[in-house]
Amino acid sequence: MARPVPEHVAKWNDTARPYPRDAALPQLFEAQVGRTPAAPALTGSGTTLTYRELSGRADSFAHVLRNENGVRPGARVALLLDRSVEAVVGVWAVLKAAGAYVPLDPEHPTARLQETVDRAGASPPPAQRDVPRR
Repeated sequence: MARPVPEHVAKWNDTARPYPRDAALPQLFEAQVGRTPAAPALTGSGTTLTYRELSGRADSFAHVLRNENGVRPGARVALLLDRSVEAVVGVWAVLKAAGAYVPLDPEHPTARLQETVDRAGASPPPAQRDVPRR
């Protein structure tokens, strides 16, 4: 039997807001970049990126995905990245390139990773070193 949720938890968790249905997630993110470019957007492994920096790195990698890897709108892009700042940059880059992100876990065996890529119809993952760090 589930315990009732305490009132203070219910109030704290009351975060429902209308979601703009006429904008995609990357557009909403860019609007936030415009509002708060110098605000911290991401922190991890001793690194903090502002919204402007995160957007810039994702733009750079999206350019690589489109122009060097041939990613087109709707293309499935597999990313094999450790949990890191670079992983978030990579996901945003895929979204900015209008692709679909296919996550790959570096802890999985090679055969399973290949099966995931094959079943998803995804492009082979670019190397982690290709994700902009600075």
